[in-house]
Amino acid sequence: SLESITVAAGNEHYKSVDGVLFSKDMTALVKYPSNNKLTSYTIPSSVTTVCGSAFDVCKVLKAVTIPASVTNIAHHAFTVCTALESFTVAAGNKYYKSVDGVLFDKGMTTLIMYPENKKLKSYTIPSGVTTIKGAFIRCPGLTSVTIPASVTRIEDLAFASCADLTTVSIAKG
Repeated sequence: SLESITVAAGNEHYKSVDGVLFSKDMTALVKYPSNNKLTSYTIPSSVTTVCGSAFDVCKVLKAVTIPASVTNIAHHAFTVCTALESFTVAAGNKYYKSVDGVLFDKGMTTLIMYPENKKLKSYTIPSGVTTIKGAFIRCPGLTSVTIPASVTRIEDLAFASCADLTTVSIAKG
């Protein structure tokens, strides 16, 4: 039920802006409150790192915009974001890219995160992707995923808790 984080003005290590917790220098987004009432959030342009579990269990957030400054998104940064429908990545970002709201690395070789509430029945991973991270954790309504022959690595928890997923097709290599 965390809605906002407040850090005392004299704190040497952390800072809060609009209820979101950052490192003092604003280069790391540490924690976005799980029950913050915003439906969209643009990560500040000073941020280079989104910490692990930073957006964990977000209940209202539907869209996240990632600026060009972000160079590192930790594993499981967006776990159990039940309302999340899309990612948008600034065109100038050298490390990440979004295609149809899905988050990839810039070279489109790693599928990082499929938004939990994307509301598609089926999804075809683009050809050229070689790695699937924990991308499909909790994907209600998604019944089918097609994996291209280019995929050589599927990491742990890639399809965790996808209760509606009935078919995963892997193309012949």
